Amino acid sequence: MVPVLGNPIPMFRPDVLIRRTIRYSTTGALSQVGVTRGMLLNNYIFNTAGTTANYRMSDSTRIKSIEIWSISNLTAVNTAAVEWLSENGPARLISDTSMGTASPLHIKTSPPADSLAGFWCTSGVNESQVLFNLTTAGVSDIIEVVLESVNQNFGLGAGAPTAVTSTAAGTVGTLYTAYLDGVVTGKCKPVSLNSIL
Repeated sequence: MVPVLGNPIPMFRPDVLIRRTIRYSTTGALSQVGVTRGMLLNNYIFNTAGTTANYRMSDSTRIKSIEIWSISNLTAVNTAAVEWLSENGPARLISDTSMGTASPLHIKTSPPADSLAGFWCTSGVNESQVLFNLTTAGVSDIIEVVLESVNQNFGLGAGAPTAVTSTAAGTVGTLYTAYLDGVVTGKCKPVSLNSIL
């Protein structure tokens, strides 16, 4: 008698899932800067025509964590805070303050399960909704965001890639990293090997 082994072919995920840490540096002080679904989806964009027309790499993305560091000088005191927003409960504020150079500011936080950022963001769905606020941060603070993204798969009926317009013309075939708080303008500039529009 032949034993029943169940399904001999293991299941797999056919789409491309990428987990990536993106580092940003603040170019100015932040105060109540809202980060939307669309801003997260625009983190990686590519150019196909050498114009201001660019396209998203990701169809869906979700934020796994945010980490912020700030080192002040001997007399300055820096504060940074992340506010996770929720539709069904109170917002959650995570904050820290540096005490000169002896105790630098450090925050590491993940979206609470009931927060807006605790779910996947899908291209074309409520992209203007603010997921979290960078309520305060100083100049030259370091912000690291860990994202999971699913690449757009146009061969499986996902439709055309989502267009993202920039103010400067891009180079064909180049992958760009956008500002955390906007595509080409903002105060959270990416620190990356990729080009920045």
